[in-house]
Amino acid sequence: MKKRFLMMIMAVLMIAPCALADRNDNDQRKGNPEKMAEFKSIALAEQFGLSDKQTEKFCGTYKDYCKDVAAVMEKYRPAKREKGHRVTDQEVEQAIKDGIAKERALLDLKDKYYKKFSEVLTPKQIKKIYEKSQLGKRGGNRKFGPRAGMHKNGGQTQGWGGGNHSKKLERK
Repeated sequence: MKKRFLMMIMAVLMIAPCALADRNDNDQRKGNPEKMAEFKSIALAEQFGLSDKQTEKFCGTYKDYCKDVAAVMEKYRPAKREKGHRVTDQEVEQAIKDGIAKERALLDLKDKYYKKFSEVLTPKQIKKIYEKSQLGKRGGNRKFGPRAGMHKNGGQTQGWGGGNHSKKLERK
């Protein structure tokens, strides 16, 4: 009995440091948006096949762009509400106005940085940068496609059966 207990303690002691080390790596990656912008800029520069001089100029501009986008997103972040709080018409109206202002500010940033990006990148490459910055929006992303109900044919999917399933319900 004593031997089993000691074996269990040893197993826990051997596994615990690995679990803690993994958690620290994830915390460091999530916690530093500047580092993330740097990693993304380097990856994009490699993807675009830029020279060293172009990479240096692009990375600085891209980091500034990410910083400005983050500042706009933070400025227009909605306030947290208490659970069960009923939203008033004034709050909805303000949220709509804030959303429009945020989109306008982001559009202004795209226009401002388009001029800077175009000194180093082609229009297709700039388009990729702007598309990648849209992935966080609620329209889905390239990896998983559109959200359910967001299909071109009026929200209906073909499914496994390949057709309209309402006909099956009518027969019964």
